[in-house]
Amino acid sequence: VKVFDEIRKLFAQIPEARIRGYTASRFSFNTEGGRCETCKGNGHIKLVSGQEIGCLTATGVELADGRKLNADVIFYATGYGSMNRFVADIAGQNVADKVGKCWGLGAGTRKDPGPWEGELRNMWKPTRQDNLWFQGGNLAQSRHFSRFIALQLKARMEGIPTPVYGLAQSHHKA
Repeated sequence: VKVFDEIRKLFAQIPEARIRGYTASRFSFNTEGGRCETCKGNGHIKLVSGQEIGCLTATGVELADGRKLNADVIFYATGYGSMNRFVADIAGQNVADKVGKCWGLGAGTRKDPGPWEGELRNMWKPTRQDNLWFQGGNLAQSRHFSRFIALQLKARMEGIPTPVYGLAQSHHKA
């Protein structure tokens, strides 16, 4: 499925990428220039499962058992439930209110209040809270959209703007 080759080519055509001389391979995590050259794309990823998060810290996370882990990125796999509620539990209600609801299009129904936003709320794109992204759905959706999130993050790390369609003000409280 060479579809990601086409996406990388599109990223390479962005004016900022062209100014910097980036080719499509710059947006691949498997080639020189696109991957971390320190670890050659075989980074050191730590996984902690089955643990409750006590709180987020300035440098990572403190688990409920008191262990403190430094982390550049935290993936919090929650299972089924309200993503907004999970944010409130970990980062506080004020952050959850800033983000607003997740999922839904704003169809105006009881469980999907308006206004219409044009695409899924807060999914697979940046939210109104800096550095907070949501990835949800079943395994197929998560696998499919993880590549798009990775490409967006890589572009941002390189200083290439990636504007977000439909990043409307939050009209939804938890």
